[in-house]
Amino acid sequence: MKKWLFFISLLLIFVIWQASYIYMESIGGLKKEEQDAISYAKKHTNLIQATDVEYYHGSSAYYIVYGRSKYNEDLIVWVPASEDGELLTRLVNQGWKKEKVRSHVMESQNPLEIIDIRLGAEVMKDNRTEKTEIIPLWEVTYIDQQNRYTYYFIKFIDGSFVKRYSLKKDRF
Repeated sequence: MKKWLFFISLLLIFVIWQASYIYMESIGGLKKEEQDAISYAKKHTNLIQATDVEYYHGSSAYYIVYGRSKYNEDLIVWVPASEDGELLTRLVNQGWKKEKVRSHVMESQNPLEIIDIRLGAEVMKDNRTEKTEIIPLWEVTYIDQQNRYTYYFIKFIDGSFVKRYSLKKDRF
């Protein structure tokens, strides 16, 4: 009986050790990629100090780097996660702030609960000119009146509607 308890305890310790190792390795890789994004933004823009980094994955993946420019202005840099993406830079005061996005969505969409509001960027195609460009936008995730997860996208610059899609909540 004591041998079984010893064996189970040893096995449990091993499983916890391996799970924590895998977790730390996956987090470590993400932190390195965030640092690489900050370095890239500093090299290719006038960013001198980063205050926060977020990850966004839509049609293209981006690291959104918040910080200060060498002109002492609040700056946002969209750093593509792949080499084929386009680097975007905007001053914070050039677009809608998170609080304005929240109030706009509360008024216009009447959600039951707002889950997340984050910056991102999507490739948009103009059907008239067949030209594509990358548009910085806000992605708002909320639960709508039909109890569905809804993803609502508006442009960063002016808050104009881009797209929306909903998923049944019971699919998760």
